[in-house]
Amino acid sequence: MKHIFFKRIRLENFKAFPNLEISFAPDVTNIFGRNESGKTTVLDAITWCLFNKDHLYRTAFAIKTHGADGIDIPRLDHSVELEISINGIDRTLRRTLKERWVKPHGETETVFSGNYQECYIDGQSVSSTDYTKCISDIVNETVFKSITSPTYFLSLPWATKRKFLSLLAGEIKQSDITGDDQLFDPLLAELQKQSIEDYHKHLRFQIRELRKKLDMVPVRLKEQEKALPEKQDWDDIERQIKEKTKELDTLRASIIEEKTMSPSDVKRKRIKEDIEKQRIILADREKVVEDKYNSILADTQKEYKKANAKIASNSNEKVDLQVVLKQCENIVANNREAVADLTKQKVDFRGKWESEQRSSFSAPEDINVCPTCGQYLPEEQLKEKISLLKAQFNESKADKIAELRTVAEKIKMNEEELKRQFESATIHSEEARVRIGEIDKENEYLANVPALPDVSIRDLLIEDEKYCSADEKVHELEKALENVEDSPIQEVDEETRSKEKELDLLIKSLTTTLASKVQFDKVSTYISELNEENRILAQQIANLEKQEDILVEYKTRADSILEDRVNKHFSLVRWKMFRTLVNGNREAYCEATFKGTEAADGLNSAGYIMAGVDICNAIAKYYDISAPVVIDNAESINNDNFLDTEGQQIRLFVSEDEKLTVR
Repeated sequence: MKHIFFKRIRLENFKAFPNLEISFAPDVTNIFGRNESGKTTVLDAITWCLFNKDHLYRTAFAIKTHGADGIDIPRLDHSVELEISINGIDRTLRRTLKERWVKPHGETETVFSGNYQECYIDGQSVSSTDYTKCISDIVNETVFKSITSPTYFLSLPWATKRKFLSLLAGEIKQSDITGDDQLFDPLLAELQKQSIEDYHKHLRFQIRELRKKLDMVPVRLKEQEKALPEKQDWDDIERQIKEKTKELDTLRASIIEEKTMSPSDVKRKRIKEDIEKQRIILADREKVVEDKYNSILADTQKEYKKANAKIASNSNEKVDLQVVLKQCENIVANNREAVADLTKQKVDFRGKWESEQRSSFSAPEDINVCPTCGQYLPEEQLKEKISLLKAQFNESKADKIAELRTVAEKIKMNEEELKRQFESATIHSEEARVRIGEIDKENEYLANVPALPDVSIRDLLIEDEKYCSADEKVHELEKALENVEDSPIQEVDEETRSKEKELDLLIKSLTTTLASKVQFDKVSTYISELNEENRILAQQIANLEKQEDILVEYKTRADSILEDRVNKHFSLVRWKMFRTLVNGNREAYCEATFKGTEAADGLNSAGYIMAGVDICNAIAKYYDISAPVVIDNAESINNDNFLDTEGQQIRLFVSEDEKLTVR
């Protein structure tokens, strides 16, 4: 870190000070004085010496010393000398303002012709350019203002502050914002082509344009609804036209007949036509009945084939069951023989078991005689021999009993197996007999399924009411035809003519009404298209709004990350990097807050200064440089509340001191 340390400053004829020298402490220098006592002049002297500007960084300001009359005292040099240390290397900087006096040609007195400056570095005169470069090499002017003046950064436009704080936060990667959330993938693809602000403007433009179109749809719908003809039952009108046209054609045909045929001939013709109609009905009904009979026949034959197939399947199953029954009978017979043999084994085993249980140890008669020498054995030796023989006997008996137990278990297992086989064979044989009985009963029923229907086509015709009715009408009409009497040709009556005219007018009226169907269909189609357009526009707006919501969420996350990263650099100040508008939207913003109050919104002097010092510390850390922080109006802060800084602090206090006092 670069450390800039102020050691001493000396003012000569600078504003109200003919001569002033201040030595700065390594940590805190407190300067006291009443208002207008020159505290701010010290600030002006520092910035003028360094940057040729006052503490507000204005180039046009008065530095000359005034007389009692308030007029500049002429022919004085005005200078500021500042001793500083940069990382332990001392430098002396001096800037002097001088007046240029010249004697015009032909005049005896010199006149003031302007000011000029002289600059010195470590006592050596240098050009203004070299002096400025030297200062710039030590510290950039803007950086110096930001790290030494608690009020400077806070006074900048919010966009300028936000731009610097974004640098302070560092680059925010897209992955930092989205994580693994695939919701943002389409947005990220768009951000490859354009900036997020341009994309947001484009989305809003699209939504506005679509809303304009959507707002016009109800207006266009209302216009079309006015033009829509009254809805009619168009199918019924078409049916009426066909019926009335047919009726009119029939009437006109009868009129022509009446002109050329006698009433009796017309009547005979009508009866013959009616007979032909009824015979058509008879033919139709015969076809219907024949189809019905064929369907019944197909179902009957299907059931017959199904029954025969089931009989064959049952017969095969019966044969298999009879084989199973025979096998079960053989198993039962064999089982009886095995049981008889097993009974004999049990009797034999019981005899052996009882015999072995009754057996006991009996010593041989000559046990007391030695088989070698023939002499009687000593009592102790005899007891030992008897004990050995008894143990051998008991061991042999135990082995035999164990063998008998094994035989008993085998007999028991064989007995249980024979019992299981017998029970199984008995159950299977009984099941086979029952199933064979069921098969015989089912086959007996299936054998009676008919191969042909029990009804004929004639039977179905007799049951058909429409066929019988038409057949009866044919007989009646044929009888009526025989009874028609001849009559002469007659003129068409007025009633028939009137009816013809009435039918013709009705048909024309119906045709006119039907013509409005074209307009109705056209307007209805257009209304449907408008409703569909309304739906599509609403969906498009919804889709764009969803994209905008994703974009807003992206910006919200980015702003939150930016805020978090920025605020990590500050101990007291909290920055608001965005704000919510009245309409709920968010916009970029930048304002410092101290204990919940915005710096630009009524923050008191103490809070404003403390916030500013915190900002100076953060910026100094970012640029890796420390310099004296000049705190004006320091009296507004309690001594315990002053924030520590990396570099010196120069605190200016308003006090009752008549003259500037350094403590």
